[in-house]
Amino acid sequence: MREPMNGLAGSWVMFENEFRRMLRSRKFKVLFIVTFFPSLIYLISPNASGTGLASMLRSFEALMINLLPNYWLV
Repeated sequence: MREPMNGLAGSWVMFENEFRRMLRSRKFKVLFIVTFFPSLIYLISPNASGTGLASMLRSFEALMINLLPNYWLV
């Protein structure tokens, strides 16, 4: 006989089912594409400071250089 599920396990199963249903939905896929397609176009198109991806990587590295020491000092 199966053990009865406690509240936490039951809510996790419900969350997992809703998450899977959301990922399968057409509306989510359309919204995801509409949201991230312009970002993808920006990344692959050149801009004034160089190519989109190269300048984004440089700015990310600069940000991490500033944030990592602050993270370890706190």
